[in-house]
Amino acid sequence: MYVVNLREFKKLPICLFLFNIIIVARAVFVQSSGIFTKQECLFDPTPHSKWKTCSCENLDGEGSNIHVKCYRQPWTIIPTIPYDNRSLFSHNDTVYNIVALSIMHSSVAFINQDAFKHHNIQILDFTNNHIETINVNAFRGLENKLYQLTLNQNSLTSIPSSAMTYLYQLRYLHLTHNMISEIKSNTFDETQLKNLHSLHLDYNQITMLPKKSLLRLPLQVLTLSNNRITEIEKLALPTTVWFLDLKNNLIPEIPYLALRELKQLRTLDLESNNITEIGNNPEVKFVSEIDLKLSNNRIKYIKDNAFDSFQKFGRLDLSYNQISAISGAAFNSISQMQQIDLSYNRIVHIPVGTFKNMAKSLKWINLEENQLHQLPNALQPLRTLEILNMNGNKLTVLDTNMINNLKPVLTELLLAFNRLTEIPTQVLNGMSRLRHLDLSKNRIRYIQRLAFGKFDGTGTSLLKLNLAGNLIENITDSGSFLYMSSLAYLDLSHNRISYLNDNAFERLEGLESLFLQSNQLNQFPITTLGNIKRLRYLLLDDNPITILPDYFLRSLQFLQRLSLTRTKLQHITNRTFSSHSAPNLRSLNLAFGHINYISTGAFNNMDSLEQLTLNNNKLTSIQTLTFSSLRNLRQLSLAGNAISMTTERSISDIPTLENLSLARNRLQQLNKATFVNLNNLEQLDLSYNQLRTFDFTFLAQSLVNIKHLDLSHNRIITIDLHSAKRTLTYLNLAYNQLQSIGKNLLYDFGQLKVLKLDHNELIEVQSNAFAMCKWLTELNLSHNHLRILHKGTFAEQNIYDSLILRNNAIISLDRDTFGVNNVHKLDLAYNELKKIPHHAFSSIQNSLTNLNLRGNRIRSINANDFDGMENLTELVLADNHIETIEEAAFSKMQKLIKLDISHNPITSWNPHAFRDLSNAMEILDLANTGLFSLPKIYNHGLRLLNISNNKIHELNAAHLINNRKLVTFDISYNNFKELDSEMFAELVELKHLNVTGNPVIKVTDRHLRNLYNLETLRLCDMEELIRLPEPYSFRKLRHLRNFHIYNLPRVQAYNISDILKHLPPLRSLAIEIREARLTTQMYSADLRLLRKIVITGKQLFKIDTGAFAQLRGYKVDLTVRDTGIEVFPPSIFNTLTAIRFLSLSLQNNHLQTLEPFPHTKPPVLNQHGTILHNLQLTGNPIICDCRLNWIGDWIEYYQSVNAAYEQPLDDTRCADQAGSGTTLHNAYTSTNRTACTAGSINSSSNSIRTLSNLLFPLLLALLN
Repeated sequence: MYVVNLREFKKLPICLFLFNIIIVARAVFVQSSGIFTKQECLFDPTPHSKWKTCSCENLDGEGSNIHVKCYRQPWTIIPTIPYDNRSLFSHNDTVYNIVALSIMHSSVAFINQDAFKHHNIQILDFTNNHIETINVNAFRGLENKLYQLTLNQNSLTSIPSSAMTYLYQLRYLHLTHNMISEIKSNTFDETQLKNLHSLHLDYNQITMLPKKSLLRLPLQVLTLSNNRITEIEKLALPTTVWFLDLKNNLIPEIPYLALRELKQLRTLDLESNNITEIGNNPEVKFVSEIDLKLSNNRIKYIKDNAFDSFQKFGRLDLSYNQISAISGAAFNSISQMQQIDLSYNRIVHIPVGTFKNMAKSLKWINLEENQLHQLPNALQPLRTLEILNMNGNKLTVLDTNMINNLKPVLTELLLAFNRLTEIPTQVLNGMSRLRHLDLSKNRIRYIQRLAFGKFDGTGTSLLKLNLAGNLIENITDSGSFLYMSSLAYLDLSHNRISYLNDNAFERLEGLESLFLQSNQLNQFPITTLGNIKRLRYLLLDDNPITILPDYFLRSLQFLQRLSLTRTKLQHITNRTFSSHSAPNLRSLNLAFGHINYISTGAFNNMDSLEQLTLNNNKLTSIQTLTFSSLRNLRQLSLAGNAISMTTERSISDIPTLENLSLARNRLQQLNKATFVNLNNLEQLDLSYNQLRTFDFTFLAQSLVNIKHLDLSHNRIITIDLHSAKRTLTYLNLAYNQLQSIGKNLLYDFGQLKVLKLDHNELIEVQSNAFAMCKWLTELNLSHNHLRILHKGTFAEQNIYDSLILRNNAIISLDRDTFGVNNVHKLDLAYNELKKIPHHAFSSIQNSLTNLNLRGNRIRSINANDFDGMENLTELVLADNHIETIEEAAFSKMQKLIKLDISHNPITSWNPHAFRDLSNAMEILDLANTGLFSLPKIYNHGLRLLNISNNKIHELNAAHLINNRKLVTFDISYNNFKELDSEMFAELVELKHLNVTGNPVIKVTDRHLRNLYNLETLRLCDMEELIRLPEPYSFRKLRHLRNFHIYNLPRVQAYNISDILKHLPPLRSLAIEIREARLTTQMYSADLRLLRKIVITGKQLFKIDTGAFAQLRGYKVDLTVRDTGIEVFPPSIFNTLTAIRFLSLSLQNNHLQTLEPFPHTKPPVLNQHGTILHNLQLTGNPIICDCRLNWIGDWIEYYQSVNAAYEQPLDDTRCADQAGSGTTLHNAYTSTNRTACTAGSINSSSNSIRTLSNLLFPLLLALLN
């Protein structure tokens, strides 16, 4: 993307100025118009030119000004760029002018002298190479031309300032993701970078900025995020900077003295540093408005005069700290502030005068996720506040006096996730400009008359009202929504509403969207809804509605979308929809119900309907002409029913129908003329049926336009597809019983691009089977019984992006099996190959990029096996029988990025096996390959190294001298007794470390000190470990996101609570609990970002109700495994109200039952609408009685949102049945549910429930 700032051109010589304007303007126009062309580079006519492998992009449409783009090149230095000394305008032939040059994801290690001399290059991009040094004269000739230089993701250890001395016109310099550890005071002393405006040094190893280090640069934008900066000295920074990014460093306080001279500073980002206290400096005053970001630090208290060095804030961000109190005098010096974010702290009180000086400027306050029990007094003086976010606090009542002054101006008030028991009418009364009110997930039980205030004139301006997830049981007062004529959006979902007054919504004249799903309405509220004249979207899913009144949509003339899924409807009759009802209805969703009958004229005259969804009901047949009147229908789903037969004209005369699904039914055949006059049908899904033969006689029309046909998961033996050969582009025949593919099956299918034939019974594919499918790009023949592939089988296609032949019995490949360089990705995993079939690969050696030979019987490899595979980027040889690796075995593949030879019984490693390994190599997997020591790896760009499951006993810094860019390092399950802490010091970019399963005796503070950037640490199954670092030492892992620590039996000083207290907010956590009871062990942890948690512990027998009460997030995975628990208390689910979707795994415990829905309907776990998204119960002695009857309903939900063929709980068996027992899936998805008897629920479960009910109120009181 070109960014043009005309002011930056003012110092350029006039000729260069005009030239730059023309080139950049043309580039912008050409790119924005989408007409730029990529083609072979022609600027170097030399035979075998290295530049031929690059592409050239014309920037002006004429071909003279070009951008040369080179990717994945094996060059270690930049090849000579030929120079054409002819004038641009003196010759009829094209004279190429290289304006931009990109050499990315390549192997360049050195930029040589005069590499670009005699050229007019303005933009250079060397992202992701291995550049360590740059010649002092590298950019000679570009002094008045180079505009942007990018050296991101290289191996520079210092800023190459000497090479940039005379780059007068350089504007943008990018040096992120290098290994720069120091900027000296004299680094830029000799440079003349008088136009450098942006410098990016993020993701380096810089620890401090000394005096004058950057002072001489005329920078406007300076980014130094993700370094290790602890100190910035006075006069270190340019005085011209207006944007300064210092986030993710180790800065302990606001560096006032370093910032003092930055008079133009407008944005200061100090997010995620080590700031524990905000102080001021009397010598420093910022007069202008500043955006200050201090989020995710360790600030606990904001004291008096904390911000005295500032006068004006645009936005002040203090979110994600540990602030519990704010002094009333904290902002005394601040005369103006527009926004303040205090969310995700621990604030319980804000004094009345805190914001008094900003009373007329503050417009936005975020106090989400704090511990406020009432509206803070600090709101009282405010006059201009428009948005107030109080979500996720502990509000029980609201004091109207706190926000009286805000009533004329407030437009958005967010009060979700609190403890309100009634609508705060007095607070809302008079809020004449309020647009959005969120009261969801509180404890509101009723809506009284004039609940939202009384107004004169036309009523409130409220547009959006959210009351979801409360305890509302009915709306009886017709005046509940008076004076709300502007309301357009009303959400009442996930309540307990069973009754609506006929006039409840009468005054909502502007209502367009109404959400009533997951309530307890047993009949359609026809009169109530009939009063809403402008309603467009109506959702009534998951209500126990059993019948729809005749012509129930008659009054809803504007309705466009209606959803009635998961109801108890059984019949749709001729009288359900009248001929004049809902003339604008476009989408009707009746899925996941109990509908078993639809009359022939049910949908007559619904002319606007475009989408009709009837999947997962109980239909057994389709009445003739049922859908024929739907003249504008585009999508029809009848999937997941029990349809076993079709009649003539079952679906007919729908000229607009594009997408039809009859998947997951019981069709054994499609009768002739089942479908008639569906001339626009493009996508047809008949998967998961019982078809044995297939042809198109069921489609009675002369023109077949089907492009996408899914016949997978049937029993097809014979098939005729020729009627669709002109149009078919996607064909899925997977999971059938086809035994051979002959030449006639796909003859002349000229448009076919994707063909899936996996999981059949193929024993042969004829050589000409695909000969006439020239455009086939993806072919899957996996999981069949193929042993031999004939010559020419894959020869006629232009190019295969993906050819999958895995899981067959292929023993060899002929030389001419493939075409000429027509395969990119080839998967031959899990066959019977005994050696690498290089003779068969010879025809595709130049095109092959990915080769998977996993799970064959290959015994040895050498360099000659990969002759000519110069473009191969990924090679997988895992799970073979390889015993020997020869010298330089992989040297022929100079673009190889990933090499996996794991899980081979290698007994003979040549010491130089990896000699001449591709410089592009990033991923090397040597797991379980018989290693006793780390082989010599010369590659400098390795990012992932897996040497797990070997016998290596020693590893130190010297072994990894070439691998300083490692990001992921797996040394698990080796013989290490000691870990060299200095080894980790060299791995400055290490993010993921696994030392599990080693006989290491101690892990010390020194190990953690050198793991600054670590995001994942696994310390598990270490039976010899006797010592862990002190808990406070874990504070050094300030970027940790994933932590696994369990099964350390000899460690005595194991206090998981103390360790968690010192860790940053984690994303995933797996821990062992040694106590018998899980109570508050995790309360010390910062769980606000935690989305996956695993609890284990053989001594764990009980879990308290509030053990997981602090978990929150949209999707959370909770696992409790390998413990002694016999009960998972149902009351736990009532504490998980801040989770939207819960995946729960309770494997290998001692549970006999589980009752997640004592007061709700599956899949909803609690009053706030938490959904049980997934469930695992394997390895428990489950008793299959009536207590588990909820499983059937839950499985129905599960299959509605996941792949239909998945069968949850099919791996868990009933322990109380003879033999192996039936699975939970089979036991509770049959039509007969397990009956309950008086004694079927033992007394222990009753006593547990009673105890839980007694303890839960006590827990809430304690949490308060």
